[in-house]
Amino acid sequence: MSDSFEKMNRDVLSILAKYPMQALPESEIDALLEKYSEEELIPSVSYLRDQGMISSDALNYNIEGTQIDFDSLKLTANGYNFATGNALGREINTVTIRLDTNTIQHLEDIINATNLNKKDKQTLRTKLKEKGAEHFLTKCIDFALTNSKTAGIILLEYLKNSN
Repeated sequence: MSDSFEKMNRDVLSILAKYPMQALPESEIDALLEKYSEEELIPSVSYLRDQGMISSDALNYNIEGTQIDFDSLKLTANGYNFATGNALGREINTVTIRLDTNTIQHLEDIINATNLNKKDKQTLRTKLKEKGAEHFLTKCIDFALTNSKTAGIILLEYLKNSN
């Protein structure tokens, strides 16, 4: 995508974000059409619609060609969340991973299988019980992401040797 197309997309989203789930007032439509022609806006509206950012009926197709239906040009909930960085939207789209008691036992087994000395293994098991599996796994993921090359090599070796 060209920079001007991306800028136009951002302009459209930014204007629509001022009027969540509502049609634009005439003054905003006029301002938008002063900046961009309808012919310039149609690809942007089509793209944003296809991305689920604006309502699906924002474009009309008829014998005269494609036209923007400004009464239907509204942000979807996802479009609003994207345009505004809405925290509720991020929270709604958060994935929760549930851990069962077997996970803690499995982590203890992994700790016991390491080549660490007994004192270090005991420290890890104690921290696991104190902080919980979620905290422990979060730290493991943080480590893996900050040491992605090393973690990738270890994961590849594990996958080669498993099964």
